[in-house]
Amino acid sequence: MKYINVILTIAILILAVILVKIIYDPIKFEKISSARYDDVEKKLKKIKALQFAYKDLKGHFADNFDSLLHTIKNDTFVIIKVTGNPDDTTQVILRDTFYIPVRDSLFPGNSAIESIRYIPHSKKKQFIVNAGEIILRNVKVAVFEVIAPNTAILHDLNLKYYDKRKAVILGSMMEANYGIIRP
Repeated sequence: MKYINVILTIAILILAVILVKIIYDPIKFEKISSARYDDVEKKLKKIKALQFAYKDLKGHFADNFDSLLHTIKNDTFVIIKVTGNPDDTTQVILRDTFYIPVRDSLFPGNSAIESIRYIPHSKKKQFIVNAGEIILRNVKVAVFEVIAPNTAILHDLNLKYYDKRKAVILGSMMEANYGIIRP
């Protein structure tokens, strides 16, 4: 009888541990995945700013990181300061032209610009970048899309808690949408 009580006590403890694990694992996964998605979104917002700066300079979005980063590192924005009222013909109008490096305006300080291409928490996997044009109401519209697959973001977590076919996506190649979509 004493042995049966010991065995039942051990069995109850083992089942309690298993039950706690069953309840805690999804909560832990949700906490970790949410933090990782937040990190990915922060980086995607920076990429979005880079893409729009690139478009301002080149007239279209970049379809790869090499072109995007080369332009951001080496090109400048042209700023024209107008003093006086251009609509008043009695005033003298002065125009000063300034050149501001794109890198300095988008990455103040010594931010690591090269790391922008890598998905956070992914062991150096790169975002997938697409860019092109679509016709929207008979007008060509430049579009881009940046994809971070779940398999890269959540690679070291239990596969049963996420869909490996889904991804975090910035923009769209099908419509003029520059928002971020989470899985």
